[in-house]
Amino acid sequence: TLLDELEAGDIVSVVYNNYQYDYQITSKEILSPNAVKINSTNDSRLALMTCWPIGTALKRLMVYGELVK
Repeated sequence: TLLDELEAGDIVSVVYNNYQYDYQITSKEILSPNAVKINSTNDSRLALMTCWPIGTALKRLMVYGELVK
């Protein structure tokens, strides 16, 4: 529920298999639920999604980041 507070330049850490991956947030956007597509790629980008406004199903908030470490 705090994804909306992330801004470009913020760092998000994800721990997977005992390794920490740090991503720098690059952008965010609000989309209709029908406009959201999850693409499987082999690159090192991060895409986080939540409902928007929080607690509704009206739209989706997408937050994107690039791997920095």
